[in-house]
Amino acid sequence: MPQTHKKLIILCIISAVALAALAGCVEKEPRPPIRQLRDLSKLTPQERMRMEYIEEVGKTIQNNWAMPKRFVGKKIEARIVFTVNPDGSLTNLWFEKRSDSRSFDDSTEKAVKKSSPVSPFPENLEKTPIEMVVCFTPPNK
Repeated sequence: MPQTHKKLIILCIISAVALAALAGCVEKEPRPPIRQLRDLSKLTPQERMRMEYIEEVGKTIQNNWAMPKRFVGKKIEARIVFTVNPDGSLTNLWFEKRSDSRSFDDSTEKAVKKSSPVSPFPENLEKTPIEMVVCFTPPNK
């Protein structure tokens, strides 16, 4: 039986750094991301490290998302905002946008909460907390 692919879009809100424009998607393997991050070679080493860490956080949340299968093919979306702290804890979770389904929203919130804590920031990454917006949408099939 084929594995259901869930789409998770990661948007980052980082003040004073132009990383908000570097939003990307993370999907379960084997499907490639829908949108690729911009050319990482144009980023500073600190920005590159931050983006790689953000991608890792997104993959962790993706792996912990138990989306109800009845939403496959539905046009539904939920966006959750939270803070990733240097110790890997995920705090200040709130919905930027709720879907029309409480069970869908609950599944997205549980995915974020189950993922906490993620790996701590890499040793050389600036220890400023990262505010993330994660967009959850079900696959088309």
